[in-house]
Amino acid sequence: MTTVFYGSKWRLLWRNLSAEILQSSRLKTYSHARRWEMERLLHCLRPQSRSEPVRVLEHFQFSMFSLLVLMCFGDKFDDNKIREIHDVVE
Repeated sequence: MTTVFYGSKWRLLWRNLSAEILQSSRLKTYSHARRWEMERLLHCLRPQSRSEPVRVLEHFQFSMFSLLVLMCFGDKFDDNKIREIHDVVE
């Protein structure tokens, strides 16, 4: 989200993020989502780390975007759908 052009869409996304997701009273509500996403991230990193160096930045960025998608839409999507959403946002 830090690379998105600052305009009306950005302000709306930031307002929703700060009011609905990052608010301290809401953090516990999303603990299941954070746990699920952490398991997905580890599931992806473990096999690669055994055979080759892993580019963790890309995995972390995808994981964070995936978590935001889950929080925004309230549903778990597969990797292909998350990439489609990412492409639309960019």
